Amino acid sequence: GNFSCFFGWPNLSNTPIGGFLGMTGGEVRADMQVVDVYYRDGDKLSENWVLIDLPYWLKQQGLDVFERTQQILNPSL
Repeated sequence: GNFSCFFGWPNLSNTPIGGFLGMTGGEVRADMQVVDVYYRDGDKLSENWVLIDLPYWLKQQGLDVFERTQQILNPSL
């Protein structure tokens, strides 16, 4: 086929000491769950999409985006 994927959990770990995604830097080490999707055109890889589970990474940094969204949409819950 023309498509291929690579994934692993975790396949990248980091400590965002300089900050990331608008958050301040810190010393909390976190794992990233990443999926790479490759598209082949003939004999060459012509495209690569990288999907990162950012809600998972942010939760390890202390921000639960799903809980925060629910609080914004339904503050009485």
